[in-house]
Amino acid sequence: MVNTGQGDDAGEGGTFSQEIIQIPRDISLLDLADYKNNPFNMPGNFYTPYAQNPYFIINENATVINEDRFFGNLNLGYAFDEYFSASWQIGGDIRNERVNSHGAIVEYPEGSAQDLLIATEVVGGVTELKRTRKEYDTYFNLNYDRYLTEDFHLNLLAGATYNERQTSLLNVSITDLDIPNYYELGNTANSPVVVQADLKRRSYGVYAQAELGYLNRFFLNLTARNDWSSTLPIENNSFFYPSASLSAVILDSNQAYLKLRGAWSRVGNDTDAYLTESTLIQGVATSYFGTITFPIGGVNAYELSPQLGNENLKPETTDEVEVGFESTFFNNRINLDVSLYQRNTSDLIVNLLRLIPLQVSLFLQEILLTFRTVELKPYLE
Repeated sequence: MVNTGQGDDAGEGGTFSQEIIQIPRDISLLDLADYKNNPFNMPGNFYTPYAQNPYFIINENATVINEDRFFGNLNLGYAFDEYFSASWQIGGDIRNERVNSHGAIVEYPEGSAQDLLIATEVVGGVTELKRTRKEYDTYFNLNYDRYLTEDFHLNLLAGATYNERQTSLLNVSITDLDIPNYYELGNTANSPVVVQADLKRRSYGVYAQAELGYLNRFFLNLTARNDWSSTLPIENNSFFYPSASLSAVILDSNQAYLKLRGAWSRVGNDTDAYLTESTLIQGVATSYFGTITFPIGGVNAYELSPQLGNENLKPETTDEVEVGFESTFFNNRINLDVSLYQRNTSDLIVNLLRLIPLQVSLFLQEILLTFRTVELKPYLE
C-alpha cells in the first residue's frame, strides 16, 4: 500500500498524494519514472525543494496491513409446547490487525541542487502497530405466542442481553535510521516512541415486549427495557426506556389501503468509555520548531489529557411522539406515507472545547457536558 496523508521529513518522509499535488501541469509524470538513472529525477536534483519524486515515494516508502478476523455465533432454541419457547444466542467478533510502515532515508549529495538550497533531508523511519478488537454478545429470550380467541392474538417476549467490547493497541515508531533500506525497530540510536491503549466496556440489559392484535387489523405494542452501562458513573449507569404504539388498518381492498398509526417512545443512550475521570498522558512539548516527546535523558513527564473527565454524566434520553398514516390508491398507482413527530432529547451528551487556564498557561481542553433538553420541532415528511 502506498503511504498517504500528511508527510513527515523528520520521520518516514513524504506521501504519494502529497507529492502529486505539487507537480505542475506542464511536467509529465511519466518522465519522472526513472529516478535511479536519470540525475534530474533523483532526490538530490529534483526540480523543486518542496516535493519529492512520486515514483520514489511509491517504490521506497510503503505501508503493509495484515488483518485476521474470526466471527460467528451459536444459536439454541427449545419449544416447551406449541405456545411457549426459549432461545439463546452467543456470538463473538475478533480482529487482529498488524500494520508495518516505513519511509526511506533521503540524503542529498554535496553540491547537488537540493544541497545548495539547504533542503531538508529525510532521516527515515519505521512504525509497527498491533491492534486487537474483540466483541462478545449474548442474549436469552422467552417467548409466548398464541391466539387467545379466534379474534385476539397475543405475543409476549422477555429477555436479557450482555455485550462486551475490548480494544488493545500497541504502536511503536522510530526515526533517524542508521542503515538505509533496513526497516526494523532496532535500526536507530534513538529511543522508540511507544503508544499503548487498552479499552473495555460492558453493558447489561433486560427487556420485555407485549403485542396484542385484534382481527389482524388493530395492533397494540408495548415495550420496556433497562440497561446498565460501564461507561457512565456508577450512580447514573442505569437507564429505563419504554414505548407504546397503536395502529389500525382502516381500509384494505384491491383498490385502496389505509393504515393509521400513533406511537410514543423513549430511547436511552450511553457514551464512550473512560470519559468520567480525567487522566494523565505522556508529556509532549510542542513549539514552532518541532515536537519534543518525553522521556528525555532518562527523565519522564506526564500532563493532563486534553479530554477532561466529567463524573456527573447522565444517560441521554430521547422522547418521541409520532402520528401518521400509510395509504395506497388506484391499485398502488398512488402511495402516501406521512409522518408527523416531535422529538425531545434530555441530558444530551456533547463534546465542548474549552480554554482552561492552568497556572500561567492556556491549554485547549475537551470536556463532555450534558444539555438539559434539545427539541426537534415536528414536520411533515
